[in-house]
Amino acid sequence: MPSDPTSTEMWLTSLQCERYIPAFQAHGITPELLPEIDADALAELRVDKVGDRMRLERAIRDMRVSRLKGQVQVKAILEHITLSLAQLPSTSTPKEDAKYVTFIQQDGTSKQIDVSGCFNAQSIKRKALKKLGVRSNPELWNTYVCDAQQRVLMLYDVELVTICYSADRAERHRVILCPAVERPSAAALTMSRQVMARTGARDVRGLRSFFGHRPPSELILTNLAEYFPEAKPDQLEKTVRNSVRYSVRMSRLPPMPHASAASVFSGSAASIGSRASRTVGDVWMTNASAVEEAMGDDESFKPPRANRLLVFQLNRSSRIELILLDELDEDPDESGPLNWLKGAHIGSGSFGNVYLGMNAMTGELMAVKQVELPSSVGQDSHKQAMIDALLHEMALLKTLNHENIVRYFGTDSDATHVNIFLEYVPGGSVASMLTNYGPFEEPLIRNFVRQILIGLNYLHGEEIIHRDIKGANILIDIKGTVKISDFGISKKLDGSIQSRRASLQGSVYWMAPEVVKQVAYTKKADIWSVGCLVVEMFTGKHPFPDFSQMQAIFKIGTHILPEIPSWCTREAEHFLMQVFELDYQKRPGAAELLSDPFISSLIMTKQKGEVTGNKE
Repeated sequence: MPSDPTSTEMWLTSLQCERYIPAFQAHGITPELLPEIDADALAELRVDKVGDRMRLERAIRDMRVSRLKGQVQVKAILEHITLSLAQLPSTSTPKEDAKYVTFIQQDGTSKQIDVSGCFNAQSIKRKALKKLGVRSNPELWNTYVCDAQQRVLMLYDVELVTICYSADRAERHRVILCPAVERPSAAALTMSRQVMARTGARDVRGLRSFFGHRPPSELILTNLAEYFPEAKPDQLEKTVRNSVRYSVRMSRLPPMPHASAASVFSGSAASIGSRASRTVGDVWMTNASAVEEAMGDDESFKPPRANRLLVFQLNRSSRIELILLDELDEDPDESGPLNWLKGAHIGSGSFGNVYLGMNAMTGELMAVKQVELPSSVGQDSHKQAMIDALLHEMALLKTLNHENIVRYFGTDSDATHVNIFLEYVPGGSVASMLTNYGPFEEPLIRNFVRQILIGLNYLHGEEIIHRDIKGANILIDIKGTVKISDFGISKKLDGSIQSRRASLQGSVYWMAPEVVKQVAYTKKADIWSVGCLVVEMFTGKHPFPDFSQMQAIFKIGTHILPEIPSWCTREAEHFLMQVFELDYQKRPGAAELLSDPFISSLIMTKQKGEVTGNKE
């Protein structure tokens, strides 16, 4: 630590903060006072740049630690604390009804924080920073976990939320919180290993297997050659140029006047006025802006002409390098998904295969369902049935536009295949999350169910019945936004469907009694399926898990209700009893359920910052 006023100047210079020397001198900040400076004092000293403020706060914190080390035997205290913690039961929690997560800081200290009422990553990090006494934007901080193989994994937003609200997830006891410009320190990793030794080092490979072959969009858009191996470098370069031009034009449009209800309730949407999904131009221009900002005032790095755009281009060796483009391509004649690039295989099903796709005009990612055409008429009835189902799905989706519904971009066909272009959802389904994480805890279930009901309310307002609501058809992106998918057997009401016998469509374990008995198929059948989905999220298994499909059909048809989990709250029990109303005419609709205490208490929780739906 500096020992005289001159050293204070040297200290500021070593941190590249010499511009603040006059302010420190004017306020009489001597070396002895440096460790006493806090965030408020830095604000008074007009340290307004985020990077400068973070560097100064870290250096001041290091001074405090050094001073404490000279006063106390830190090593002996840490050994005593570690020994004491090791004697505690690994399953103990301060409060049974609270949601405590242990955050490890860069200096190796840890703190248990109650994140009850925080249903997205930003609110969790904001509360953690507040409790740790750090005044900073949560977007400037990342969270990490360390696995049994000592790999350090940065958590996606949805992973952080799910760890906090999944039953028996050991990683919640060792979440490392550090600034985005840093990596977890040696002290933080050491503390993480000590916690792992005490609580068990459950392998976190399930975190990444949740994403499977659907990685985050930004990872794809900054590694195009890897995810579009069949595309030629000049095709990728042209797509980047077109996407940058598209992004520039879209950025000049006036912002949307308001956000959707789903974005408000989910707490995961982008800022008001932003587009529904990012393009390769958005991502690369953002990176370019960050590089340009990092260049500072060095004129030697500035583009010599004001109209030049700083972007990234893929070169022949499939390596990303920085270049300057004087002009962008002229507008191409083709537009829409008819001009697209085929990427990696990301899924398959009974209908065919799903590939990663990218619109060559806008740079927007897509999921492309592809079905092979029969070689001759009537030769392959199964393929023809799948094509008919895809065309039916397309006919419904093209009329829909909602944040909680997978978006439809278009369709085309060639001599061998039919392609349907859908929104790319980077993440997995509720079913895959349950496989990897285990059953969810109630606050997370409420969050997901609210978004599902918002999406269903929109569908039912459009007179569409989904007819196959289940965990496998509910996608969750990396921000935690719900997307209802798979409309292959959905139905547009025509006024007569309620009066005639319903066909047996859907998945047996999620079917309503009136569907199993083929009495009627109404919007209320989707509501029953939502109840089955809630049971699925509570238990990790579908209703009637110990019975075959035929046995389940018999039980549903004889009015035996799915078993309600004994550990859910009274609000959850009341909600499930409503959606499992045997008389579909008395069963509430999606709009009515949105005001049910099981769901409405979620909004109260966000406002008050506390859980309000527990049993007494």
